[in-house]
Amino acid sequence: MANILFQQESISGASVLGLTMAEVVLLILFTLLLGSQPPLLTDKEREQAKLLLEAVRLEARVALIEKGVAELRINTFRTRKHFFRELVLAKEKAAQADRLRQQLQEHRSE
Repeated sequence: MANILFQQESISGASVLGLTMAEVVLLILFTLLLGSQPPLLTDKEREQAKLLLEAVRLEARVALIEKGVAELRINTFRTRKHFFRELVLAKEKAAQADRLRQQLQEHRSE
């Protein structure tokens, strides 16, 4: 009987938080393996995702500009100054959209 009690005490002394030493070692190994994994997205992929998001935003702006231009064609302008100001803004936004689209294509080709 004393032998059984001694065995139970030694078994409980070998465990840490209810886990055996082998289980603790396995947990440490799995933790190290998980920590050594490469990041999910590389810096280049993050940059491409940002450029793609910006391209989508710009395409939405271009669509709004085109809609505005279509409405402007229907409506008459009160003054020529207003018309040319809208035209310059539309050209600037279109040029910006083209530049970002070109950057996106450059990053995709890399």
